[in-house]
Amino acid sequence: MSSVFTTLYQDYNVDKYGTLSKSFRTLFDTAMAVYDYDGMGSRDLSHSILLIFVAFFTNILLLNFVIAILSTTYENMKESGVFKYKSSLFKYCERYLIAFKSPH
Repeated sequence: MSSVFTTLYQDYNVDKYGTLSKSFRTLFDTAMAVYDYDGMGSRDLSHSILLIFVAFFTNILLLNFVIAILSTTYENMKESGVFKYKSSLFKYCERYLIAFKSPH
């Protein structure tokens, strides 16, 4: 995506899109909600639309990533939770049987 912004806007705003690394930094700032729509001249509208698209797409991608992490963690805890429940139940029953064992 940085290469698209560099290609389209490097002539209009060298400070933000002059190189690929500057474009990446500007798009990263956009993902972190640091927007700047000034200084694009005649390409102001297309720049604004593309920045909105990038911000929207980035947020959806990050949200999808968080959901995937939480889903994986939930599945892992679900599998280990059954084992932990059964081992805790065994320990509880073992203590109960020892505590109430008849003395003869």
